[in-house]
Amino acid sequence: MLKHWRDIKAQHPQSILFYRVGDFYEMFHEDATLAARILDITLTSRGDGVPLAGVPVKAAAGTSAFMVGITAVASSSVYYSKGKIDPTIVVPAMIGIYLGSQFGSRLTRRLHAERLTLIFVLILAYLSLSLYVKAFGYTLPGQQ
Repeated sequence: MLKHWRDIKAQHPQSILFYRVGDFYEMFHEDATLAARILDITLTSRGDGVPLAGVPVKAAAGTSAFMVGITAVASSSVYYSKGKIDPTIVVPAMIGIYLGSQFGSRLTRRLHAERLTLIFVLILAYLSLSLYVKAFGYTLPGQQ
């Protein structure tokens, strides 16, 4: 495993490499030391003395979703302030994206991946069905 990590790290020496090991993203050697200091996470070591720091995959996924939401809201704010987009569409979308990212980042830490996948599939199926039905001039319950 560490040989594979070293091979990838050699291709990206200036990056902190998050290496997936089971349910964690692990960092080794100087990456672990730096990440522990920056992210305020625990620095440990493997049995062979190699410095090690890691974060659970669920926490990483939740944080990523939150950051995507914040980035989208910030980008929308810039375009909105320059008058390049319609505020009647953007402001509700910004609020929805922000609240969705907050809710989603908390939800991913509490639910199993299988359950989240099922919820996501059901939502996509409903949206797909509603678009299909709308194409023929009908509406589903809860739509105008």
